[in-house]
Amino acid sequence: MASPLVAGLAALVWSKFPGYNAIQIGEQIRVNCDDIDGSNPSYKNKLGKGRINAYKSLNNINSVSVRLLDVQFTDEAPGGDNDGILEPGETVSIGIAFKNYLSPTSNLSVTLQSKNSYSTIVNGSFNAGAIGTLTEFNNYSSRFTFTISSSTPANTNLSFLLNYSDGSYTDYEWIGAIGNPTYATQAGNDISITITSKGTYGFNDYPNNLQGSGFQYLSGGNNLFEGALILGTSATKISDAARGSDGNTQNSDFSVVKPFVLSIPGQVADVEGTSVFNDNNAGGNKIGITAKLHTYSFAQSPNNNFIILKYTFLNNGSTPVSNLFAGLFFDWDMISSGSGDVVSYDASFNFGRVYHQGGSPDHHIGVALVSSQDFGFYAIKNDGGDGGFSIYDGFTDQEKWNSLSGGVAKPNAGPGDVSNVTSGGPYSIPVGDSITVAFVIAAASNETDLQNSIITARNKYQNIITGVENGKNENLPVHFELSQNYPNPFNPSTRISYSIPQNSLVSLKVYDVLGNEVANLVDAQQSAGRYEVTFDGSNLASGIYLYKIKAGNFTSTKKLVLMK
Repeated sequence: MASPLVAGLAALVWSKFPGYNAIQIGEQIRVNCDDIDGSNPSYKNKLGKGRINAYKSLNNINSVSVRLLDVQFTDEAPGGDNDGILEPGETVSIGIAFKNYLSPTSNLSVTLQSKNSYSTIVNGSFNAGAIGTLTEFNNYSSRFTFTISSSTPANTNLSFLLNYSDGSYTDYEWIGAIGNPTYATQAGNDISITITSKGTYGFNDYPNNLQGSGFQYLSGGNNLFEGALILGTSATKISDAARGSDGNTQNSDFSVVKPFVLSIPGQVADVEGTSVFNDNNAGGNKIGITAKLHTYSFAQSPNNNFIILKYTFLNNGSTPVSNLFAGLFFDWDMISSGSGDVVSYDASFNFGRVYHQGGSPDHHIGVALVSSQDFGFYAIKNDGGDGGFSIYDGFTDQEKWNSLSGGVAKPNAGPGDVSNVTSGGPYSIPVGDSITVAFVIAAASNETDLQNSIITARNKYQNIITGVENGKNENLPVHFELSQNYPNPFNPSTRISYSIPQNSLVSLKVYDVLGNEVANLVDAQQSAGRYEVTFDGSNLASGIYLYKIKAGNFTSTKKLVLMK
């Protein structure tokens, strides 16, 4: 009933204000609604502006409506480390672009209010003053700022309320960001994908899919509903992060050792990501694997439409691992409804691809094993309507094993709502040893270009692991880098990683906020390479500390938080 009432009122407002565009008509109705928060105190500021009022919408000719156009949370120096990740202990700035849609303001004020338990406002006011009709403006010269608590849990929703006021005009909007995230979106070229620390792709919060941006090609719409790593040695020993047998939740067999972080630029590529996790959460049924993920994105053609995903699987158990298969599961939605998609295996170039039948979108996406020729592929029609299994009712371990271990067992599915598993194996890993299994995700405007991208990606992967490109050893770092410690906050110990591209005298020390040295971790001549040290804060008080590296002419300082 509400929609026809609002539509009718919109027509009346348009007749009264014929010069208004569609957004202005909507804002004239919205800002003249009756406030119903008093009747719903538990939902204050959560019910929009209230109940429409036709009389006020038609007679209030001096309505004001300011709304935000864009909001950016940044952890720029000196309060943060400018890596785009909102971490505990950092000071974050908020830059917002606004637009005034209706009557001019005379003395507009915008304030920021924290609506979470883990942020403290530092600068929460912005005086915009007089703003004309349909005028855009911003607070870039006087950004809002807040600090993030050192006790912020992983993936905390930091919610804030923007309050607008100008005389009798009052309004509000909600904004927010994720604090202490364990995921990031790698977007260094024509494709982007969100990668988490727990073995999933696309989103961190299946099935809500609010934490992350899925998979995008050329900044278009999202094409991915779910992605996950699956490992298995038999139908009864599966470690994975894909949806489970009930279909409603993902399995959480992987435990985070080091969260996924991006390096821009990376040591080899323009953007690189790294994370470490193991399958300890699988309990007594674990395989005994520690997975180190290293991702690579290149900005320049012809390498600008794929991301390489290189896994190093370490046997951390007490017995050899045999008959291991590793695969990536992707549930594709080329359009939001997920209908009309097709997955197929390209036997000539050994990769799986997905596309939308009839185009729109017109691009094709491919997933390939690039580290060996132990190719596996399984196409899934999600409703099981083609004689295969359905994953609408869940994805069982037996189904996962069948999709991993059968080679190119089912090459086609669709049109419809489809998924696929691209895999490699079988592999054997002696105790304490490791293997490398790498995949590529690529996208292109047509099938031929996608095939060429897969070929290019395979060649690029060989360059990465052999270090032959440009005559340099790409297994060694090419930049000095000091990484963020993990875990952070920590109690009592944490790990600090750094990279040096050449033989250097290295000093790595920890200081309190007053500048007093509390630990000397490294003071030695070191050759080019990547290093990791452990800092034990057992004898120190809780608080914020700084760790600083000096290597040749390179210096870098980062914060760490000891919380007992």
